[in-house]
Amino acid sequence: MNMLTEVSIKRPTVRQMMVLGYWIAMMSGGDDESDICGLCHILLNRAIEAIEHITRYKSPHPIYGSGGWLEVCVECCPEQIDFDQAFTNVHAQTIAAFCHILTGRGSDPTFGATLFHKHWIEPEWAATARPTSSAFNLMFYRP
Repeated sequence: MNMLTEVSIKRPTVRQMMVLGYWIAMMSGGDDESDICGLCHILLNRAIEAIEHITRYKSPHPIYGSGGWLEVCVECCPEQIDFDQAFTNVHAQTIAAFCHILTGRGSDPTFGATLFHKHWIEPEWAATARPTSSAFNLMFYRP
């Protein structure tokens, strides 16, 4: 199943893929494939949630806006990414994992999660969110 065609999510541009790859690498720390895969699904789940919100309420999602790739990447500041730095194996791995997921290959290990945090951090919102799964360094949640 190709999620891009199922919910009318636009394919990311090459620049957006670079930003998403850097974000996933930064947030995962490049430590573990399960963290990378989970974060790829987080972005896709956020885009799906935004599109569904627009369909249901005829207005942008309060956090993820219209579901654009840089909008769902709320923790990222693309203007702070140094695109002149060396493109590492971790960046390539994250972009490859994201492409794999966008084409509908692989199940969602986060079970629809849109929120996450590292195991050793306890954000306030986690007390009221529903945990869905965990990975090497990350916990995944639905609001």
